[in-house]
Amino acid sequence: MSNPASKLAPLLMWPAPRLRDRPPPPPNMSRSKTLSEKEISMRRFLMIFALFWVASCTPKIEYRNIVPDVPEPLRQPVTVPERRAETLADVGVILTDHVQALKKANGQIAATDCILDAVEAGQPADVCLELGGYTSKTLENMED
Repeated sequence: MSNPASKLAPLLMWPAPRLRDRPPPPPNMSRSKTLSEKEISMRRFLMIFALFWVASCTPKIEYRNIVPDVPEPLRQPVTVPERRAETLADVGVILTDHVQALKKANGQIAATDCILDAVEAGQPADVCLELGGYTSKTLENMED
């Protein structure tokens, strides 16, 4: 009876022997079991064809540019009138001008944001002009 450990010895070799380290096939092996160059190239062709076929099955992606209609007054910069500060009352007027300009600018930003959100949601920009809304008040008071 043979030793069972001798049968397991090739399986227990770590790392596995590389292809070039393997012994050549026995001479009585028929040539029909090896693949010809034509068969190898046909297998490569079939694999590449399968990859292209699977890649072409993806749905076509359509890109659309959506340009919202932002009113011209919203795109104008907010200006603050220049005043000379000679007295403390003049400083108060200058601060009041700056606060009003800041409120107007923030209103413009909020109105533009509302328009962009409406367009992204697929709604018309007129949603932002509903009466009683914060942005509609901003748009009404822009001419002041």
